[in-house]
Amino acid sequence: MPVKYNKNTRTCRSVGIEISSLILDPAPNRRKDENPMLEEYTFVPYVSNYTPKYDCSLQMSDYFRACNEFINNIGKSLKKELKQFQFPVETKSEFYLDEYIEEITENQHLLKSLKLATSDLKEKKRKNCSFRILALLEKDMLNSALVNEDSLRIMLEIITENTFRKLSVLEINRSFPVVLVPAIDIMQKYSHLKFKKSILIVPNAVAIDQEVLDEHNIQTSNEDSLEDFAKEKSQDVAISSFTYGPVSELQNLLRTLTSVIKPNGFILFYFKERANCGELLISSVCGEELQLHSQATLEGILQDENLVVLSKISDPFGGSVYLLRAPFLVAPQRILQITESNYGWVDKVKQELFEKGSGIVWLISEDSPINGVIGMVNCLKQEPGGERIR
Repeated sequence: MPVKYNKNTRTCRSVGIEISSLILDPAPNRRKDENPMLEEYTFVPYVSNYTPKYDCSLQMSDYFRACNEFINNIGKSLKKELKQFQFPVETKSEFYLDEYIEEITENQHLLKSLKLATSDLKEKKRKNCSFRILALLEKDMLNSALVNEDSLRIMLEIITENTFRKLSVLEINRSFPVVLVPAIDIMQKYSHLKFKKSILIVPNAVAIDQEVLDEHNIQTSNEDSLEDFAKEKSQDVAISSFTYGPVSELQNLLRTLTSVIKPNGFILFYFKERANCGELLISSVCGEELQLHSQATLEGILQDENLVVLSKISDPFGGSVYLLRAPFLVAPQRILQITESNYGWVDKVKQELFEKGSGIVWLISEDSPINGVIGMVNCLKQEPGGERIR
């Protein structure tokens, strides 16, 4: 029997039947030669600091050394000592700036800005460097250090542990690396994380890699569509970032994020709280103050918008990622003790799953670290009422 599907209208037709607004969820192909993944569950503080891994630390060290070279050149042009603006570097290995500059990457905007400032100072164009340079800094690799697998997975795990369904995710992106791309990569790597729909809101002037978005099944739209999303309020998660700008812009962004999510939805928010030493130097050279806002300022706005900080991860470069949510009432919670010798608790779990009015049920195991309670909870999540099991 012939079946035709139009992906543009999401309509499926066959003999005597038509299905509209069809949502497809392709089943991943299982690789026979894929090695099993051994995971270890550990407790992670809700407020923590991100420490770059060894290979990332080496990459950062070379980046700092290159930046320091240009900071020295700026100091020579200004005839000033600028050691207070240099990045601390521990490694003593050889470093060749010319070779490093030849392989400069797209996200090394601070280095590009320092190089551009050096050139402007040599040509005595100090007054003209402001707009050209400051516009580059927001996308620098130091400002997006928290867009990494470790930090993203912690936040995504917290979200999925408290939703138990496939998520609709919307990202408002203006001048920041697209977070949806690595988030979906994590989802594919750890199959128990699923997104039902992913939407990227970008201004028309922002250039994006459409091929990468298509590979990750990310839909795009412009900011004019935010009013429609606010009317629907159908998003489980909203993602965005704020680096520089006036307080009113920060308030409007958080208000917009709150307007598009469900009453119990989450906001993943990247926020820059302080400038690094390279940014401080560029701000001083250009004669323009960076419009950064403190943690206290953000917390005051969050209180006004009725948002609670569930988790926060900070990096060494002045940035943080917040997981936010509006408070809401929950039903009374219950605790059930899990024991290996006695399985009487099984009937109690079944009874709790059948009672629709009951709240969250916590399964507590204290007698053995290897009794399989985590695996059982992951299975119960898939059952009717399983969203209440913890």
